[in-house]
Amino acid sequence: MSPATPIAAARPLPATDEQPEDLTLEQLCHQLKAAKQAEADAIADRREVEEQIVAAIGELPDEGTAKAEAGDYVIKVTCSLSRRVDTNKLDELISSGAISPEIGKRLVRWKPELETRELRYLEANEPDLYTVAAQAITAKPSKPAVKVEEAH
Repeated sequence: MSPATPIAAARPLPATDEQPEDLTLEQLCHQLKAAKQAEADAIADRREVEEQIVAAIGELPDEGTAKAEAGDYVIKVTCSLSRRVDTNKLDELISSGAISPEIGKRLVRWKPELETRELRYLEANEPDLYTVAAQAITAKPSKPAVKVEEAH
């Protein structure tokens, strides 16, 4: 939603007796709370049905895709293993010679990740260096996070 997009034009709100532009901020908060609950309920319902489908299909591979057919439907259940690298253990294995550095580099991909705190430090304290570093960084606005809590 762009800054120029009015709240009411962004997405239709649930039906009320009032026009969307007449809603107060408190009423919008109430609608947001109701919409989030409906979303949570829908997600829970979807997950429950997915679990029932998985149970109905039966045995699944640890990794890969299981396929089934039911009437007019073709069902694909994709399974995977979540893997994490214990970098301390990997370093230990390489240091001990159990794994060569070449194999270690083949096993683990290095992915640059921005240290936002350091970038902000440069911006505030070393603007010349920040200007140079910023050439390698793309920044775009994220969706604004909205959190509504009861005031009591």
